[in-house]
Amino acid sequence: MDLLQLPQDIWVLILDLLTQADALQLARVNRAAHCVAMPRVLYQVELRWERAATREHPRPQRSGAQVVSFASLIMGNPDAYAHHVKSLIIHWSPNFHLGEHYLASKESVKALRHVSSVRQLTLTEAEFDCGFSSEVVDVMASQDRLQCIRLEQFDKIAISLLERTVSRLREVVLVSDMGRGDGLFDFDYLRPHAETLEVFRMFAYRFECPLSDGDTWTRVHTLEIQVADLDFPSLVITLAHAFPHVRCLSLKTFMSHLDGAVLEPLAWPSLDVVNLSRVCLNLVTPVRVVCFDSLTHHAFPPRFLEYTQPAVLSLHLDYVTLHTKMWFHDLLTPKGLRSLRYLQLRWATMRNADPMDSEAMDTIKQLAELGLHLHAISLCHHPIPSGSDWEDADSEAPASRERMAKSIAPLFPTVELVGLGHHENALFSASTPLVITPTIWYRVRRVRDNPGDEIIVEAAHPEETAEINRYVKNLGRSAT
Repeated sequence: MDLLQLPQDIWVLILDLLTQADALQLARVNRAAHCVAMPRVLYQVELRWERAATREHPRPQRSGAQVVSFASLIMGNPDAYAHHVKSLIIHWSPNFHLGEHYLASKESVKALRHVSSVRQLTLTEAEFDCGFSSEVVDVMASQDRLQCIRLEQFDKIAISLLERTVSRLREVVLVSDMGRGDGLFDFDYLRPHAETLEVFRMFAYRFECPLSDGDTWTRVHTLEIQVADLDFPSLVITLAHAFPHVRCLSLKTFMSHLDGAVLEPLAWPSLDVVNLSRVCLNLVTPVRVVCFDSLTHHAFPPRFLEYTQPAVLSLHLDYVTLHTKMWFHDLLTPKGLRSLRYLQLRWATMRNADPMDSEAMDTIKQLAELGLHLHAISLCHHPIPSGSDWEDADSEAPASRERMAKSIAPLFPTVELVGLGHHENALFSASTPLVITPTIWYRVRRVRDNPGDEIIVEAAHPEETAEINRYVKNLGRSAT
């Protein structure tokens, strides 16, 4: 049977499994199928010069043949194939001679010159010591349709691409080596994209020089900065001026204290979501979603929540905050939580231990005493040590989870939904979500009766989970 005679939802799945070689083979037997397959196969191209060592393969594997094959395909018929590449991911080899050998290949560079429709570009290990060269920057800088650039473990040669590209970027992501934390960044690199940049994320970098007074990026709606040590008193004010229309803000440092720093009141009215970790931010304007990845009592503005009035609050309770509660009375007050509709609590537990131990339950009961008018509450714990078998723990059995939901629902008279789940302890990961997504939700029904309300807890159907997660994350958002 002709492949294209199958129902579309079937042959599309088949085409998605094809490799570059498979798609070329199709040309010999079915030209029409080949023409449909190649755009899907080439839409995202990932090239690497050496495969990293794994547990199964402890020695690195050379894979330069993949690069040569791609180059020969493009050069064989550039008009037919080159324009299909929309996303290009290139991993340089940390082994210099491998990277240098293939990177210096004239055919590879020529092929990249023909690939002129790239929208997203990712470069990893883009350092001179890994064979990266200015010649590649020259080729990539000529791309006039780029919208997003992601650089991981790079040097000044690679980052100069931000200044030199003829494209005006919408998204920039910079990821340094978390272990070294020695990356330097200058906001001058972003100046050419002041009129187009919408998303800027930077992980484990230090600022080479402060922001200039006149620089503004008015279209940026998402700003995420994670650094080892950030001089917030001098930087945060300039960030608010430079990015005046940010909707989603995430600021994290590795510092365990703030040296008693006190920030002046900061008005940032555009903010809708704020995620903080070991950061003192004295906001005095409303924020719909507030996430604390690591609470600290050092110089934290005691009226922070009174000013921000979040509808969604996500708290990560580490050992110190969970057991000492030094932050509780300063931060969590009825006046500061009167707008709260969704509360999420996250903490770590020893594997096979009860997530609802006495300390955790005491904290939940203290929160219940504040008279919160919650629509939903979720509890997400992180088993220690972590691993793929977390679901095997007794606490994750359906009966145990239902008991947890039943023990929580009576504490909050207005709660309609109770969510349970787990989270990874990745506070400084470049992919950590702001609000953890529970894996199961329970609907709460209250049956009115003279002696008292009977509370019925029912697990929501798995197909409803995504819809419920969207609902709770959007609580407090205006209908307009």
